[in-house]
Amino acid sequence: MTNQTSGKELVSAGHAFAKAISMDTPLIVIAKMVSDLSTRLDCAIARGNALQQERDALAAENAILKSGIGFFSYGTDSGFEEHDSAEEAIAAADSDIDYYRGDACDGWSEETDCTVWGVILQRATMIDERPRTEEDSYLGSHISSVCDYALLPNLTTSATDAFLNSVRADALESFAHQQRVIADALPGHEEQRSNRITACRAEDFAKQLRAPKGDSDE
Repeated sequence: MTNQTSGKELVSAGHAFAKAISMDTPLIVIAKMVSDLSTRLDCAIARGNALQQERDALAAENAILKSGIGFFSYGTDSGFEEHDSAEEAIAAADSDIDYYRGDACDGWSEETDCTVWGVILQRATMIDERPRTEEDSYLGSHISSVCDYALLPNLTTSATDAFLNSVRADALESFAHQQRVIADALPGHEEQRSNRITACRAEDFAKQLRAPKGDSDE
């Protein structure tokens, strides 16, 4: 497991190093202390760089999810409309609400709740188009080509998925630790066994969540 030295641990090690040095401290001891402090610093820097990369990846995915490939608004009367910006979509939705507001003195229309706006993440897009062949004789004569449709673009949020899995794994590991503490306090062997089995299962699940995508279960 990677040594994830925290900033507090590094500062504590530095203070301990300073206190341990005196005029009588052998050079070999000082050298070992400096080496240990350097190792801790390297680990802290590596961890910081990894966290920065994770943050950048999350920010990039978040930007994609927030902007998508366009924006839309929908109202029962106005129907579905596409827009170039979130501001335009919000304005269109507000316009629909203004329309219903004109009749609000008689009570709000139930259709008002159907007014929405949002981000378009994927669109049904033509794929695998090919010319018609003799094997397609079951198709109408007016059809000259065959194709399929798929929701595009393909969305990948690996950084977000990994982050969320890490949060879930932390919770499972905390739960497993709690179960082991409870097991140690229980009087009966069977009760202890049940809690420890639960802890083991939670730890196994946490391990699966932390495993890189594509790794097979051990």
